[in-house]
Amino acid sequence: MIRFRVHDPNGPNGAGAPLAGDAWLRCASIIGLDGKPVRGRLVRQGGVIEVEPADENPAGVALLVDAGGAGRLVLQTCFLPAREEPYELFLEVARWLIKQFVEASEEWQMFNPARAPAAFEAWERSRELFR
Repeated sequence: MIRFRVHDPNGPNGAGAPLAGDAWLRCASIIGLDGKPVRGRLVRQGGVIEVEPADENPAGVALLVDAGGAGRLVLQTCFLPAREEPYELFLEVARWLIKQFVEASEEWQMFNPARAPAAFEAWERSRELFR
């Protein structure tokens, strides 16, 4: 079983407040290594999402998130192995987005510091803050 701890950064206690309600979870799905939905069980137990894919392969979770003025976005976690301790949901979503950014940048040959030094410096500062 893969477990994710979920917190609401806008909650009454800041980053420590579990998200209220399950409305954001109604469109969640388990994603397999091929990027397609897989069968399994996905439920919320308090401040933890429990994900049990039908097979033993690493899996991720895709969530439909209300992003305010940007509309609704599908955000995904990395593909993770089962473990006892819950993963941090928002941290795993951030890891997935960083992975997507790095892959696209390499594909488009955007990681050449000589071509865009300001962008490269901003990326390096952001990466250091995240770590």
